[in-house]
Amino acid sequence: MLESKETRINEEWVNYPDGRHILLSTLKTPFYGEDNCVHGVLGISRDITEQKKVEEVLRQQERSLRHLAHHDALTGLPNRLLMIDRLNKSIQKAHRAETGLAVLFIDLDNFKEINDSLGHTVGDQLLKVVSKRLMESVRAEDTVARLGGDEFTILAENVANPMAASLLVEKFLAHFQRQ
Repeated sequence: MLESKETRINEEWVNYPDGRHILLSTLKTPFYGEDNCVHGVLGISRDITEQKKVEEVLRQQERSLRHLAHHDALTGLPNRLLMIDRLNKSIQKAHRAETGLAVLFIDLDNFKEINDSLGHTVGDQLLKVVSKRLMESVRAEDTVARLGGDEFTILAENVANPMAASLLVEKFLAHFQRQ
């Protein structure tokens, strides 16, 4: 720092003998004599430990809000907004690479009756199980999304032809029929 002859601001952790650790923001300015040699350094520090903690909490909240804006709160799956974005990107990618893609729409039969007769808690549990099974039945690069209510979508890229899409559907159905 002293070689540059400039004032610097840096952050540094200070450990006190009593075990406290604080983060200081320190302004350091070198003082030069007539001989152009450093005669001293003026340092002014302030404790920014709490400020950094608050900034980290705000960053975590921002990440959480970004996640909630694009994911279903119940299942954690991408929501309609994120699915539309991924679908648009997949269409562009498939067009450029001259490959196919498949979009599967899934609607659970009689879901309203389950909610009405057994309650929303049971309905929510069912949606979570369905989400998990959907995720287990697809490839890692595929997207499973909850569009809302009892509607789901699977977006599968790099599907060579309709027969390959049919095989994906059969695999998906077989996975759902297991106990």
